[in-house]
Amino acid sequence: LSFIRLNVFEGASALYGVHHPVWYLTEGLPTVAHVLLPAVFFARWPQFRRGQALIVAAVGAVGVLSLNGHKEFRFLLPIVPVLSVLAGSGLAEFRIRWPRVSLWIVAIGVATNFGAWCYLGLVHQRAPVAALEWLAQKQAESQDFSVDFLVGCHSAPYRSSLHV
Repeated sequence: LSFIRLNVFEGASALYGVHHPVWYLTEGLPTVAHVLLPAVFFARWPQFRRGQALIVAAVGAVGVLSLNGHKEFRFLLPIVPVLSVLAGSGLAEFRIRWPRVSLWIVAIGVATNFGAWCYLGLVHQRAPVAALEWLAQKQAESQDFSVDFLVGCHSAPYRSSLHV
């Protein structure tokens, strides 16, 4: 309860940044579930009775999260499995209606995810890791070496490894 009081009612989470109310719809969901979203729209909603609870859960979670000013992509991660189930229903419907095209849709989805994995896993945000490795090397070479960090712990990964 103290977490909710501090972050929601007292607004302490706003210290980490504030986004507009529809940020989860315009930036959050497209980033976190980019390949799943088109498939979710192909699901047969009236015939997907069991999925109505999932839809209510996903929409409700995004709605509740949107009430807070501070928004992060990681807050949407619990919704990804729900979207995966709904996307599976959409892909099944797509395969029934257009069987020849469905293989291409899956191939595009795999290629998109592989491309994102290659870029995000190997290139994106590589500089902070390389900088900290360089600093660790310099610290090992000299006893009089010191560094002052002017950024938070999230901006400098492995910062704790320098405090030997």
